[in-house]
This record gives sequence, C-alpha cells and structure tokens, in this order.
Amino acid sequence: MSVEFYLDPNQDAPIPDGWETVESEVDLLRWLVGPKAGVIRGRELCRWAEDYARGRGITVRKLQSPSSRLLQLCPELSQAQAQELAGSLGNRLPSEQELELLQLAKLLWNEVWWGDEPGPDHAAKWLLWWLEHAPSEAERVVLACLGNWYKTTYLGQERSAYEVNSADKSFALLKRWLGMGQPLSWGDFPTELSANLIQRLQDELKSLVIKEPDELLGILRGGRANKHLLSVVAEVSASYYLEHPERLTLEVVTAIEPHVNGAIREKLRKCLPPKVPGPLPEKILEIGSWFVREYLPYRIRATNDPEHLAVTSQIGRQFAEWYLQMYKDEALFDGPARQNLSWVKASQLKKPEVVTLMVVLDGLGYVDMQHLWEEIRRFDVGQRITLLQAEVAFAPLPTITECAKPALLKGVKPALAKDQPDLGRVLVRDRDVKEALAQAKLGNLIIWSDLEPDSTYHRASGKDVALRNARGILTGFAERLTELLLALPKEIPLRVVVTTDHGRLLAEAPRIHPLPEGAQSRQRAALGNLKLRDSIEIEGDLAYLHRDAFGLSQDCVVVLSGESFLTQDGKRGVDAYPHGGIYPEEVLIPWWEFARDYELKDIEAELLGKGVVERAGQIVLQVRNPNPISVVVLELSFGAKQQQTFPIQREVSAMGGLEHALEIPSWPSKRDVQSLRAQVSFLRPDQRPAYVEAKVRLEVEEMYQQGDNPLEDLL
Repeated sequence: MSVEFYLDPNQDAPIPDGWETVESEVDLLRWLVGPKAGVIRGRELCRWAEDYARGRGITVRKLQSPSSRLLQLCPELSQAQAQELAGSLGNRLPSEQELELLQLAKLLWNEVWWGDEPGPDHAAKWLLWWLEHAPSEAERVVLACLGNWYKTTYLGQERSAYEVNSADKSFALLKRWLGMGQPLSWGDFPTELSANLIQRLQDELKSLVIKEPDELLGILRGGRANKHLLSVVAEVSASYYLEHPERLTLEVVTAIEPHVNGAIREKLRKCLPPKVPGPLPEKILEIGSWFVREYLPYRIRATNDPEHLAVTSQIGRQFAEWYLQMYKDEALFDGPARQNLSWVKASQLKKPEVVTLMVVLDGLGYVDMQHLWEEIRRFDVGQRITLLQAEVAFAPLPTITECAKPALLKGVKPALAKDQPDLGRVLVRDRDVKEALAQAKLGNLIIWSDLEPDSTYHRASGKDVALRNARGILTGFAERLTELLLALPKEIPLRVVVTTDHGRLLAEAPRIHPLPEGAQSRQRAALGNLKLRDSIEIEGDLAYLHRDAFGLSQDCVVVLSGESFLTQDGKRGVDAYPHGGIYPEEVLIPWWEFARDYELKDIEAELLGKGVVERAGQIVLQVRNPNPISVVVLELSFGAKQQQTFPIQREVSAMGGLEHALEIPSWPSKRDVQSLRAQVSFLRPDQRPAYVEAKVRLEVEEMYQQGDNPLEDLL
C-alpha cells in the first residue's frame, strides 16, 4: 500500500473520522516508524514531514485550510479571526475551492435572505438583522466586506443602509425610514416590523409622549409615516390619553382611531363628552355624511348616559317623522331620494363587464359593517381587497326581515316582492357561492345571503352578550369572505357589495307598547289588518302606516320612540338591539363596495395664486380625484419655516375635482416659495386618512421693483 502524508499547517482542516492527528515532535517520530492514516498538524511539523517525504519519494497532500479560504475571501480578517470563524463553522464549510461571501453569510447566520438580490426589501432585512444581533469582532469584519459588496452591487437610494454596523445605528436609520425625525424619501418600508423593533419604538415613544404628546400627534397627522409605525404611535398615544382623559379632545381621537382596533377606539370615544349632532341636512345627498360623522359617534357615546336620553329621543323622533314623509312622498314615487333605496340600488347592480357578488347579512347595522371591514383588513394580510365605496342606503319600511329582505333580493317594493323573481342566484353555503362565482359569466349577479348577525342578536339574553356574540360571528364571516375572495382566480373581474335588509337600534328597548288588535309583534313594529283610513296616522309614539301608501302587503304600526311592543303573548322585558322602528341606525344601512387587486391612482393637488410679499392674498387649492371612489378633503397644511393649517372639509366625487379658495394673511417671498411644502389630508371611504403632497405654483410680486424709486437715477 502506498503511503501519503496529509498536512494541516494551519491546524484547522476538518479531520476524517478515525484518522490520527500528529501534533508534536514525539508523536511525529513515533508515527514515521509505521505511518498510517493520519494528519500532521502545525507549520514546523508539516515542514519537517514534507522534507522527510521528499527524500523518500512519499506523496504529500496538503489539506484545505478553512481559515486560509476565509482570508482569501475577506483579506481584512486577521489570522486569529479567520481561525475563530473556521472553528465556529466546523464541518459546515463546503470542501469546494470556490467560496463566496453570500455563501459564507448563509453558513454563519443560517438565514437564506443573505443571498437575495440587494434592494429595498433586502436593505430592510439587513437593518432588522443588526437590530437583533450583536456579532463578534470577526463577524463584523465579514459583515463590513458583505456590506461593501452589497453597496457595489446595488445603486439604489437604500444602498446607504449597508453602511450600518450596530444596533443603535440600525434603529436610528429604521426610524427615519419609517417616518420619524428627518424622514427618508425611500418609500414605504417593505416588510413587517420585528418584535424587537416594535418594542424599541414603543419604549422611545412612551418616553416622548410624556414630554411632548403633541409630537406623536404630529407623526399621525404628518402623512409621511409608514403604516406600520402609525399603528405603534397610535397605540402609545391611546394608552397615554386613556391615562389622562382630561387632555383628550375629538381632534386627538380623530387622529388616533384610524390606526387602532375597535376596542381601543371605543375606549377613547367613551372618554369624550358626547357632541350633539347638528340639524338634519336639507339635501338628501348629505344625510349619509351626517349619519356617519355626527349622529353615530354621538349615539354610541350617549347610549348609556341618562343625561343624553332626552336628546337621543328627540333626534330619533325628528328623524323618524322626516323619514316617514320622505319615504311616502319621494322614495316610493321617483323623487330625489328614490336612488338611495336599497332595493333600487340592488336592481341596478348588474354590470356587463364584471361578475357581481352581493353579500346580504341580515340585520347588519352600520357599526357592525365597520367592524366587519376592520376584520377583513386584518385577515387580508396582503392588502389585496380595497374598499371603493362606503355609502349609506335607505332601508324599506318596516325594518323587519320579512318585509325588507324580499324587497332587496327582488329589487322591488315589499308589496310586489312575492310575485317577482330574485335578481340573481341566492345562495347560503360558502362552497356554493365559490362554485357559482368560478362558473359565472360577465354580467351575472350572485347573492350570498346569511341569517347572521340578526340571528345572534335575537338569541342573546342581554345587550353586552348580544354585542360580544355578534362581533364574534362577524369576525368569523370576515375570515370566510376574505378567504373566498382571495381564492378566486384573478382572471374573474369581481365586484363585491356588502349590505343588509335592515339596521338595528343601538340600545336596549323596554317592551311597553301594547299591540293593536289583530297585529303581530315584531319588536319595534307590528303587522296586520289595522283597518286604516289615512295614509299615515301618528298617535303618541306610534305611527300607523297604510299598506297602499307605504308599498306593503299589510298595514303596519311602528314605534317612533326608543321602546318596543310587548311580545305576542303580552310579555314585558327588554329587547337588546331590536329593530322594526325608524331611528336613523335602523333605516340607514351600509352599502359598501369592495374590489380585489385594485390599484388606486394618486390623487393630484396643486396650490395656485399670485400675491404681494407679506400682504394678505388668496390661494386656490385644486384637487383632482382620478379614482372611482369619492374622498373627503380634510385640511391643507403648508409653509416653509412654519406650517399653517386650513380646514377644508369638502368631498371630491369619484372621477371629480375640487377648487377651494383660501385667504392667507401673509404672502410668501420668492425664496420661501422655493422651499414651500404643501400637504393635503383626506379621508378614504372607510374613514382612513391619507395624504398627498401638493404642487406649489405660487407667483410672487415684490412690493418694490426696480424703477419704482424716482431717486434711483441720481445714485
């Protein structure tokens, strides 16, 4: 058998199992007497063994040194550092001669992303990695080589992230990327925040909010912070104001609530004194805005407050009488309100270019709809579902399922529903809906009808139990709906409308009203042959509605106050979240439209005007909305050294524009105009705020110009 010497001068080569190691002169002499499989280690011993082998014609093979390979790859390493890394890698270092930095990074830190293409996502992961790790000095040398390689490979603006070499530097840069301090113009942070980063942000923000609570509100309102940061800032702000409710204002709540969950929003709202809504608008088109922005916030906060019971009752009664008259005179007879009726909107749903899914959840109040959408957003991790419209529709009277639902499904008034076909295929099981959508043709309407949450509300023993159980049911349905929408092939052009047959009272209603003779009890309504002569008769808190005047198959009596009828067998008690009446929340119902994989275009804004420096002047804000959704422009903030804020509070219709004139006390100079920054904030249909930079096109007239001075020629 031929003899071969295996040499390991750097003493770091991996040794095959069963091989002897020779590491001293004595061991070497003993081993030379009868050499067998083994490795000679150390530079001096290897030199002696090599001389010995040369003189006797013995083949010498030098084992590959991991530390030498590391030094070739990263010359900045010291010999000791290379040996340290080689020892930590052990047998994981591949035997190939070629070794790359990216391969080494994967071996050292066991994360596949090291080999990904450098770019925004990769740079974000690099920063998050530094936040989580404290590398050794030897590892830092490799990381410096790696960072330089990334910077050389990638020329985008995020390349400076690869200069970071500590957790503190990483945190400082991450904050700027997320929109704190001096924000970077790197675009949205492309990945989820790590638990470590969230904790560090919370710790810093908690210290900041104690000293400067307005600074956190500035981040929320500034429009430059990343959505991930906004949720952290909002939660910290909310925790501060819940501990200091005396400092809480409606403006603060408005800034915080789009970025926190429903439970926190409710806690914040409960800390505010209820603000009584303004008068009912005269224009039909403004009813929905009044309901969502004024009535609902007040109603939710004032429900359990005895001091506000009289005001709530007054608003409810005034609205009920208005709705009855409007419904009878306009909605049923081609008046301006007719297009807002739910069954009219349903009859117009079919569109030849899309497949339409109408989701009908029984008894889904507007507040329930807001909770459902919040849960859809939570389950839609990739944010593929966009809310295009969050409208308010008018429910048919009375607001009970047996009258309102057939009208909605058939697109006609309740009296005609019995003999009319459904507007589309009505399905109740998830799998049937999914199959129907997959097989649908353009122009088809599929109706997904579900008895919830109405069924859960009716079964509950009390108000708190009813709300908790209904929220649970809606969370489950949100998950089912989200899964169904995202599972359908992208090739299906899908339009989704979520609505209901009727709303429900946002309170408990004591049963105090006796039933008229021959009437059937339906909580806040009763049906039967009441032998009415007039189209409408109001007696105290009850309104008697003639079947012919209100498009019904039976006469009806409804409660105008906040109570219910006795049960059919005369029982008293309390109904939790009942329906059948005409309070705003019972008849103003959600009509929300979703789209999947829909990209909204940027809203455009410009500031125009001409004025004299330091004099008062007028600027014009122009907003163009190229999207099929309406938005509400909230305010304009602009300035160079100091920001000025002007409230706007105007709606920009879908595919529409807005011009709004503003008076400013002091016109900026040419130098200030060059550095002027203007930002417009607006609300999307789901009440989430968004921001857009406005282009500044202001012209400046100097107060004094050359030629104005009559003594100028004498100088």
